[in-house]
Amino acid sequence: MFTLSPPFWGAEEGDPYWSFVKTLLHFDGNYIDSSTAALPYSASGAATITTSGQRYGSGALDCTASNGANCAGGGAAAVMGSGDFCIECWFKDDNQATKNQYLWLTQDVAFANTMRIYSPSAGNLSADIAGAGPAGSFAYSYGVWNHSALTRSGNNWTHWFNGVAAQTWVNSTYNTGSSLNVWVGSGSSGGSGLMATIDEFRITIGVPRYTAPFTPSGPFPNRGL
Repeated sequence: MFTLSPPFWGAEEGDPYWSFVKTLLHFDGNYIDSSTAALPYSASGAATITTSGQRYGSGALDCTASNGANCAGGGAAAVMGSGDFCIECWFKDDNQATKNQYLWLTQDVAFANTMRIYSPSAGNLSADIAGAGPAGSFAYSYGVWNHSALTRSGNNWTHWFNGVAAQTWVNSTYNTGSSLNVWVGSGSSGGSGLMATIDEFRITIGVPRYTAPFTPSGPFPNRGL
């Protein structure tokens, strides 16, 4: 395994971890997974693509119409087992209602283990892995684009927020197998979404990608170095 942190490449230079990318959703007018895994994703619950409020490219996932709006998909290629990984995206939250809502949620088909980044209360964000995530939460700003990345390196977990380690904890038992279901913008049952605009959603399997503070950048490349 190798890591390169902080990242010193730009989108135009390609991604040194491209072979590890198993989901890459740009939301540039469609819900196509641009990774080589090409997993199926589709929108539901009033989710649309906005072409005027994106962070990068020509579009972003707009989940502001309903807390059930999401883009769902996944598959066997997205399974991380008990190994290293990184799940990340950009999001902008303009809704200040009290909430216990998901930015994204994954659920393993074999073990029913879940992971999520969610807002436990208005203006706060936290990670959770099958009920065994870090204690507490932290505040984030409304109306601006923020970057969130959840990584596992060995047994060490980190929720990076705008490139800073906002939450860290240790867990050696989390595992996934068979296939992974992914919901971007809400949870599996719908009606549980952050009602945010989301852009550049990426799952990297096999490397944690970030192991030290970094400056988030985009758009995420569609190719290797």
